[in-house]
Amino acid sequence: ASTVPPVSERLSAPVSYNNKPAHPSDYRVLVVDDEPAILRLMQYVLDRHGYTVYVATDGDEALHLMRTFRPDVVVLDIMMPRRDGYAVTQAIRADPLLSRTPVIMLSAKAQETDIEQG
Repeated sequence: ASTVPPVSERLSAPVSYNNKPAHPSDYRVLVVDDEPAILRLMQYVLDRHGYTVYVATDGDEALHLMRTFRPDVVVLDIMMPRRDGYAVTQAIRADPLLSRTPVIMLSAKAQETDIEQG
């Protein structure tokens, strides 16, 4: 049986998908969270592994940054002020320029209905 390598190895050795460059610095990651400690931690970890990191503290700011910088992936908190993660995801999917952007939902919510909604 094969084992999955540690996260640090997977982050430091990106794979090329869809003819995208395979070096972390070529990937743009948008992290969206209204909790400063979580935002700093995510930014630190991703930056340390060489990714280009953008941060937003609410859904409206996230959508603005997405349209400006076109991130390769979004790490998105669910519970935020102004526009929550569900509404941001709906806006992303409704925008033809952003609809194919992968979204990773980040939340402390663990109810089955919350997981299904996300």
